[in-house]
Amino acid sequence: MATKLTPQLLRRIVLEEKAKIEEEKKMGKMKSVDEADKPKEVDADGYAKTVPAAKKHAPAGKHLSEMAALNDIESDLRRKLRALAEHKLALKKKIVDSL
Repeated sequence: MATKLTPQLLRRIVLEEKAKIEEEKKMGKMKSVDEADKPKEVDADGYAKTVPAAKKHAPAGKHLSEMAALNDIESDLRRKLRALAEHKLALKKKIVDSL
């Protein structure tokens, strides 16, 4: 049976966890935020040479016109597919009716 999480129970759990953390700090197991190891700062001079140079891209207008052409082709293909599906359905109905 699951116990209901009441405000009193939640408060007790939080206080228990707080006590555990304070105890660990006293025992030296846990470092405080001020004592934590700070990351080393490194100059980026050596890393700048490893980054590949940016590639030049074609003008956006070319991509847009190509995208429009592909959209037109896609709509034509979808229209043809819809016609084929309707024809296929009609043939299935004829087959079922003939049985």
